[in-house]
Amino acid sequence: MATQTDVLLNPIGEVDAVALNLASRLDTLEGKIGCFIDNNKINSDVYLERVEEVLSAKYGLAGAVRYKKPDTARPTPPEVLDDLAKKAAFVVHAHGD
Repeated sequence: MATQTDVLLNPIGEVDAVALNLASRLDTLEGKIGCFIDNNKINSDVYLERVEEVLSAKYGLAGAVRYKKPDTARPTPPEVLDDLAKKAAFVVHAHGD
């Protein structure tokens, strides 16, 4: 007679935490170019447009670079982040809904 074996799985994944330093803070936003990443959720584009408008009016941004993720599930690819970091002094990442 065969014996049935139940297999239990642990749903808790293991993550190797990496200690990172925070980016240094800008002394001013005046004359800086900001990067605005749209995570492709509902109204994230509306949110980012308003944030850019307020920052431009209040702090005198020199311009903006925009990136729209193809979908909400995946992170922004590292090569895209590297390219955006070369073009902008700071990033605002949208979270819509």
